[in-house]
Amino acid sequence: MTQVPQGIFAVALATALLPTLSRQTAMGRLEDAGKTLGYSTVILFGVMIPASMFMMVMARPVITLVFARGAFGEGSVEMTAAALRYYSLGMVFFSAVRITAPVFYSLKDTRTPVKASVLCMGLNIILNILFTWFFLKTRLEKPLAGLSLASSAAGAVNFMLLRRRLRGRIGPTAAPARVWFALAAGSIAAALALALLRGPTTEAAARGVWHGAGMLALSAATVFGLSLGVFVLFGGARVKDSLAGMVRRGRR
Repeated sequence: MTQVPQGIFAVALATALLPTLSRQTAMGRLEDAGKTLGYSTVILFGVMIPASMFMMVMARPVITLVFARGAFGEGSVEMTAAALRYYSLGMVFFSAVRITAPVFYSLKDTRTPVKASVLCMGLNIILNILFTWFFLKTRLEKPLAGLSLASSAAGAVNFMLLRRRLRGRIGPTAAPARVWFALAAGSIAAALALALLRGPTTEAAARGVWHGAGMLALSAATVFGLSLGVFVLFGGARVKDSLAGMVRRGRR
């Protein structure tokens, strides 16, 4: 489930970025490459943060709607919803890695992303054990959530390692302050919408498939429409054009 927004937006943006970054690095315009990556990262965050928040908050109604039938009872719903919540934490970082790796490829460096992935794979194994043990001992969450939390944490580390390495190669990857402000405003709008819609959506999912599907679709449209609307409103024309380009490539 967490792969759907990543496949639509992160892969589309990564595909669009590679020719631009390759051209900029080939011409020695590393500062421009850094700016391109920085701006693209904020644009991606503008889409993936509300997606992540939605999956975290609506994990239970989503799992209820998709799986809760037959032998898949209440205990299974709780366990799977816990895993989905913690996997959703890493959606932003998994997506950001997808648009960061092409920068290394454009620099003709395929080793660094592989090294970072292998290192984080080992870290993931260690964190699987630690987080699962922690949840077993404290009972703060289902033990299965430890595995998904470990994956999200490893994804965050992978992203930070790649960006730190890039900073020494192409310089800062900062985006304009206005775009960051728009991102924050859109995220706040998504959080407020989710706070209002969580209860009714959960109740609708418990009443039946059609009630739940309709309310979940309405909630998703409201959250994403409001969040992206605020993001575009404060981010300006370039944000609007970038988001439109991502959607076009995602459809292809």
